[in-house]
Amino acid sequence: MYAKQLIERKDYKYPPFVRLIRITVKDISFDKLNSSSDWLNKAIRANFKGLVLGPVYPEISRIKNKYHKEFLIKLTDLKDLNIFRSKFQLIMKSFPELIKEANDQINTVSVEELQSVIDDPNLILVDVQSKDAVEENGMIKNAIHANRGFLEFYFDQRADNPFKKIDVKSDSKIVVYCGAYTIQNKNSGFYNLIEYTAPADVDSSLEVEFSRDETIMRYLTVTLDKDALAWAEKRRNRNTKKAS
Repeated sequence: MYAKQLIERKDYKYPPFVRLIRITVKDISFDKLNSSSDWLNKAIRANFKGLVLGPVYPEISRIKNKYHKEFLIKLTDLKDLNIFRSKFQLIMKSFPELIKEANDQINTVSVEELQSVIDDPNLILVDVQSKDAVEENGMIKNAIHANRGFLEFYFDQRADNPFKKIDVKSDSKIVVYCGAYTIQNKNSGFYNLIEYTAPADVDSSLEVEFSRDETIMRYLTVTLDKDALAWAEKRRNRNTKKAS
């Protein structure tokens, strides 16, 4: 039996003939899990030519309210291990590194520089301030207002895109004005607590709408376990008694 198993392990590339690396992707949102694992799958396969299996859902695909997806990387020798480690580190850059890399590719335009080209017909000036800020302060001359959550839809040049708002040509110069979202120095505010029962994919749809709504400054989506549900029921009963 030992000899037979060794033959099978060699044929199907399992230890001790190869090294295995398991990568697990986790997220509370089912849609985010799938989109991120798909992105990671393309990035790994584009940068590493070894044997990559997955992403697939494990037998137990949800643990502590987080969905799971897994990759299995098979490496034939130590050299492949070092190559994969270096490639994977490049793929999984930290958030500050990604921000720095993006900023390095973006030119910052001063007020004086913008004034000198403000009447250029090839200039596309996009104002992504909040609606309240625009109503209070107005917009720069010739600017187009775009909601933050819809910016990518406005720029999408496909003919069948119903949200297209901005025509972009090959020689267009695009300047995006962000402004600053002023949050007044207050020690109190208004909070809404919404409790609902719905399929898991509803959360991601709600979060998209929350992100697009400029009147919502902060939001937090959580899943309640049985203890939290009991506490919520107790809280409702207490508030009902106070109101009566």
